[in-house]
Amino acid sequence: RDRMESRGPDESGLVRHRNVVFAHRRLAIVDLEHGQQPMWSADRRALLVYNGEIYNDSEVRQKLQSEGAEFSSRSDTETVLVALRHWGERALTELRGMFALAYYDFSADTLLLARDPLGIKPLFWTRAGGEVVFASELVALLGHPSVAVDPNPVVASSYMSSLRTTLGEQTLFRGVQTVEPGRFVQFQIGNSGLEVFSKRYWTEPRINSQWSIEESIAETRRVVRDSIRAHLYADVPVHLFLSGGLDSAIIAATVAGTIRGAETWCASDPTDMGGDKHFSSRLAEELGFEHHWVEMAREAFSEEIDRYIHRIGTPLTTPNQVAIQRIARRLCTRAKVALSGEGADELFVGYSMPMLAAWDQVRAAAGDWGPSQGAAERYRAELRSFYGTDELGSALSHYLLCTSYTPTAQKSALFRPGVWDAADRDHTMMATLGSVFQDVWTPGCSGLEVALRVHRRQNLTGLLERLDSATMMSGVEGRTPFADVRVANWALSLPVHFNLSLPQHQDGGYRAAAQGNQVVTTKYLLREAFPELPDYVRNRPKVSFPLPFQEWIGSMGVDSSTLLSEWFEPDLVGQVFSNPTATWQYAWPLANLARWGERWWGNRTPRTSACTRPISQTMTSDTAVLPGGAP
Repeated sequence: RDRMESRGPDESGLVRHRNVVFAHRRLAIVDLEHGQQPMWSADRRALLVYNGEIYNDSEVRQKLQSEGAEFSSRSDTETVLVALRHWGERALTELRGMFALAYYDFSADTLLLARDPLGIKPLFWTRAGGEVVFASELVALLGHPSVAVDPNPVVASSYMSSLRTTLGEQTLFRGVQTVEPGRFVQFQIGNSGLEVFSKRYWTEPRINSQWSIEESIAETRRVVRDSIRAHLYADVPVHLFLSGGLDSAIIAATVAGTIRGAETWCASDPTDMGGDKHFSSRLAEELGFEHHWVEMAREAFSEEIDRYIHRIGTPLTTPNQVAIQRIARRLCTRAKVALSGEGADELFVGYSMPMLAAWDQVRAAAGDWGPSQGAAERYRAELRSFYGTDELGSALSHYLLCTSYTPTAQKSALFRPGVWDAADRDHTMMATLGSVFQDVWTPGCSGLEVALRVHRRQNLTGLLERLDSATMMSGVEGRTPFADVRVANWALSLPVHFNLSLPQHQDGGYRAAAQGNQVVTTKYLLREAFPELPDYVRNRPKVSFPLPFQEWIGSMGVDSSTLLSEWFEPDLVGQVFSNPTATWQYAWPLANLARWGERWWGNRTPRTSACTRPISQTMTSDTAVLPGGAP
């Protein structure tokens, strides 16, 4: 519990009852005097620990009260507990918010672990010594004396491709699972052992083509503004991340003048004179916010990464985690809540190149080469130029070709043979991603809409976990109004062309046209839904926190890494780090894996035996019976 003190510096709680031990650290946001956890139900038959925030708390309470439920506080923890007691697993579909929860029903001897639909709050679990152990952070879970700390080469290899620290329900640690977004895992003590049941309770909506563009713009404005206002619910100060880009600007413009004391924050390289620092300062002044910017200099970069990895126990996904954490470390002295723009790009099509590359694959698969032989020849030449081939293959293989930082072919050379075998030669990674392509399809989905949904699943969870770890390290609750279930249900029901205008280049490749400076408009609905924003915001190209990390990677020495020397071919690693700025897409994951290895195993060689399969691959249907004792 106390390994996670920074996540909950205000209070701590512990309950031991029969075969159950629940522990909790609290960051008090709403109803500060109540809401202590673990929380018992009124009849003392159920126990809850929960991390997160429910934004439709009053709505859910009214439904429960109409069915005879009673409440003794304003805490949303009590709302979650009463909802689970009255409705069971159906309660999860009623909750609008971010949450990771564990609920034990003593009358039925069942443990329920559940995570919010989009994966804002993390939740991990494993079986060890006849027990089920779970936690919001891997560092806490791996601190349990019965939990083995062994690496999972399958996920380590996947991380090198995706910069994501999970693969489906697998994590970087062998035998440790994550509860996937929009799913719950239930443990039932039975006569033959512990039965484990996993189910998805939220899925992407069907495409609805009945809305006009004009109606969609108006509804987008209504849905997004409603979510932003809902995310302001707190009994403590709320501040905002403001980069000066479209997403954070929409949040700031909506919040301006509605609550007292809101301030804005930005991170920037001190040499950046015309980027985020400039745009965020200008917009904050126009909207009337007190604005702060936090400097992220090269000299502190490597040290900050070491500190970060030691604290969270995993490699970083992006260098921006360090910048977000530095903001949170300053912000926590003035507020406990910060709103951020994660989710807008994944839901409203903010990334043009992945979508245009997907559209090239869709056209090639359909044999749509153009109106003439000359057009077909030009198109095939463009495909060979951009992708190395004009045979783009399946949607899965093309996705991996276009999105992998370190492709499988390069990894097969980088990894030592025995470790590459332990990583299953990326077969598990490809099978897991293939199941995502199947899972996101709904009737009416085009190939392009499937690609968008896959990108959302793969990208957004990592960004949300990045925000959560970076902010909660300093006792700040990062909230994401765009990554809201009602916003997602709306945005994902719309045809992709409502948000993405394709270049008028039918005689050739779409990606080639875009890189040839033909105009591509992304997030069209958001840009049109907020016309009051200044043009320098609405028309600004997409950028992240502008840190020149490609130039800084050279400061991340890896000479002493036992993991790198034991797992990878030294000559090839040496080539990568002889010019890390030019090979940053290989250097960044390798440098992070090196520090991760030092964090857990030091100079010892970590075990690389064959990894246990994830629970979904050991189940018959949705249920498995596992040996051993109670949670």
